[in-house]
Amino acid sequence: MSRRSVDSSHSRWRMGHSTGKVNGNQRTQDSVGLEQRFFEYDRRIVSGVLKNLRESIHEGAEQLGMVADERMFDDSLSANLSRTSRRLDRIYHTLEAVLGDVAKATGYPDILVRPPVKLAEIRKLPERRE
Repeated sequence: MSRRSVDSSHSRWRMGHSTGKVNGNQRTQDSVGLEQRFFEYDRRIVSGVLKNLRESIHEGAEQLGMVADERMFDDSLSANLSRTSRRLDRIYHTLEAVLGDVAKATGYPDILVRPPVKLAEIRKLPERRE
């Protein structure tokens, strides 16, 4: 029986060595599936927040519009309420478009992670006196 060397120059024992077996590929597939599950979870949260915000804005726009139409206040304030109602309605439609974009998204963007420009310094904390 021969012993194999665990010397770092022996490629089988080197870090990052791949034998090309299914287990190595399976781990990558699992991480991709896990990332997609995280993405779907995040998308549901963002969609829920956008829907709640959109509906609240729509309701506020309708209420302001009704108050403006009833002319409960002087003409300048009623006109201001009417303009605000229309602005909120535009925001409502913008949020609808953003919600559609979120629904079409397929995954996290590929980003370049840059190493820090400066290495961190390790400093000792001053001793506390009690």
